[in-house]
Amino acid sequence: MDGLLSIDKLQISRQDLLSRFNTGQELACTSEQFSAVLDELLQISVPMLDDGVESDYYFIHE
Repeated sequence: MDGLLSIDKLQISRQDLLSRFNTGQELACTSEQFSAVLDELLQISVPMLDDGVESDYYFIHE
C-alpha cells in the first residue's frame, strides 16, 4: 500500500496523508474535512474469524 500502513498502523502523518490524498485532485479537501473523514474511517473495525468463530477485530490506528 505504498508505505501507508504497517500491518494496522498508519506510517505517515495526517498531514502527509492529506497531501497524498489531494495530489491530482481537481478540488482539494481541507485539513478539517479530511480529519473528519479519517476519524470516521479509524472507527471502523472488521471482525476476524478463526475456525468460524469471531476472535478479534482488525482496525487501523495512528
